Amino acid sequence: MVLSNAQKAELHKSILGYMKKNGFEESFEVFRKATGNLEVESKHEVMLETKWRSIVRLQKKIFQLESANRQLTEDLQSVGKGKKLDASMALPREPQKHTLTGHRAPITAVVFHPVYNVVASASEDATIKIWDYESGKFERSLQGHQDAVQDVAFNQSGTLLASCSADLSIKIWNFETYECTKTLNGHDHNVSSVCFVPSGDYVVSASRDKNIKLWEIASGYCVRTYSGHDAWVRRVQVSPDGILIASASMDQSVRTWNLKTGESVRICRDHDHVVETLCFSNAKADTYITRMLAEEKTGASTTEIALAQAQAKKDGKDGKDEKQKEDLGGAFLISGSRDRTIKIWQVNTGVCVKTFQGHDNWVRQVLIHPSGRFIVSCGDDKTIRVWDLAAKGRNISKIENAHKSFVSSIDWNKSFPLLASGAMDNTVQLWECR
Repeated sequence: MVLSNAQKAELHKSILGYMKKNGFEESFEVFRKATGNLEVESKHEVMLETKWRSIVRLQKKIFQLESANRQLTEDLQSVGKGKKLDASMALPREPQKHTLTGHRAPITAVVFHPVYNVVASASEDATIKIWDYESGKFERSLQGHQDAVQDVAFNQSGTLLASCSADLSIKIWNFETYECTKTLNGHDHNVSSVCFVPSGDYVVSASRDKNIKLWEIASGYCVRTYSGHDAWVRRVQVSPDGILIASASMDQSVRTWNLKTGESVRICRDHDHVVETLCFSNAKADTYITRMLAEEKTGASTTEIALAQAQAKKDGKDGKDEKQKEDLGGAFLISGSRDRTIKIWQVNTGVCVKTFQGHDNWVRQVLIHPSGRFIVSCGDDKTIRVWDLAAKGRNISKIENAHKSFVSSIDWNKSFPLLASGAMDNTVQLWECR
């Protein structure tokens, strides 16, 4: 496109204005004479910078539109081929469905109820809030902790809610009456993570006192303590079959423990910073990860993977229980760290078989998509990211600026395609998945 004389004059004036504002006096005089001694006004001093910023914003917008167009084209092609879009593969998309406000301090955890259409959020304001995720309305607040609530978890039936706090306690709440039925005391420092054993009879907790504890819900007693970490245990999870406990710590390690005996089974060291979070794979994810590793031929060979999976079926199991373990999965652990990476570990060997890089800051939480094909993560770079195990772990989706501050927690609704996220900006966001 050829510029008109008037447009050329404006361009020359904006260049002269930029030179004048930034002290390029010699260049200013030379260029001014070359352009016929044009007069420069104050508006011309910022014109070039303003235009440049506009171009950068437009380029970013074009990139976002191109990305959205590619996704829509893929969806259209799937429909055109007579394929029905698989809702189980749905991923979180912008914009958010609801923004839940009411907490007076950062959100530390979000978790969906396994049956009811509610989501629970824990906060440093010492409360747990319950929200209707369909309407986005606040329902009630559970109060009882004296300090920041660090984590919450439902049992599989949703009848009980466990919470843990910086006040050194764990509380068990009856979710039918919303009453606190038990307060478990025994940790010597901030209790950072809590989860139910699959049977629902026990709760596992992790603390800044470097210990993990197993609590019997009926009696409220601590029945076992797991010691071995050298620093604050940030998160704890129980394997799908209830045999192992996995823990992530500030000592930069991931450990697995025999839940019944209390013995340390594996110590996994490959992270270069604090390990903030972890989760076990499910049966579908085991298949995707195994296939990915076999195709890449890195980390572990196909034979090694097959042997590891065969061994996993034998660990303390036989007959019907073997079949149960095979269905539940859990052959791999996924961890997230302050070193900005996500790692996949082989549970039976403790070997890191895959590392994902992409986050620009601490990784706060990771979880497995119900389909088993994706890993979803969030972090201090304010993003929520999706990693495709069927595409060698490629980061295929990213919600930038999902919150105004660090994204601390995410949870996936297994009944309805919905993702919840909590952040340091005191809000919970609900994201529809398509």
